[in-house]
Amino acid sequence: MMKKIVLLDTSFILSAIKYRADINMGLIPLMDGPFEIIVPSPVVSELRYLAKNKGKRGIYANVGLGAMRIINPKVEQTENKMADEAIREIAEKYPNAIICTNDAKLKESLKRRGRVVYSIKGASFIGQA
Repeated sequence: MMKKIVLLDTSFILSAIKYRADINMGLIPLMDGPFEIIVPSPVVSELRYLAKNKGKRGIYANVGLGAMRIINPKVEQTENKMADEAIREIAEKYPNAIICTNDAKLKESLKRRGRVVYSIKGASFIGQA
């Protein structure tokens, strides 16, 4: 069985932290087999930038960076420096990838292209957007 590709964006990671959702455990029942998590390098950069902020968003970003060490995603370099564009770039490379985002605009543009999009829908629940 071929490994499924799952792309995570910043909003998804921050929402997972906010709602205390375990990304790996939340994805396992949805994947029905092996999967690889990919995070574009601009998403990591955005989390690092946000982690410098005071307040909840900064805390979520710091915890998100810590969670990245636990879920151990493949960090993929991209031509695009903006996180949303990097997600689109990697999605083109992996046409069957599942994209995990809570960003409304990104979610809608991906769904219009026929892509499978998951989002955090509350405490510990990941579902198709």
